[in-house]
Amino acid sequence: METKFLDIPWIDPNFDENCRHIAQEELDKYAGRHVAYSCDGTRIVASGIGYDELVRNIEAAGFDPSRVVWDYVDSGEESNL
Repeated sequence: METKFLDIPWIDPNFDENCRHIAQEELDKYAGRHVAYSCDGTRIVASGIGYDELVRNIEAAGFDPSRVVWDYVDSGEESNL
């Protein structure tokens, strides 16, 4: 099977495990912010208050927004209900 998306990396099979190894102190820096993880989940490459700021910061860091994993880091003060 051929695809025109061969250059798009797959998320690393160990992504979730790698994210769990990011120190809580590091995650705390991003509380209440949208973040972009590297595709292997070993680091946060950019953050922003909203999606527009996050996209600008991803691009400023030299990454393609379609080649990172987007997430949100809860502040602990917000309800998820």
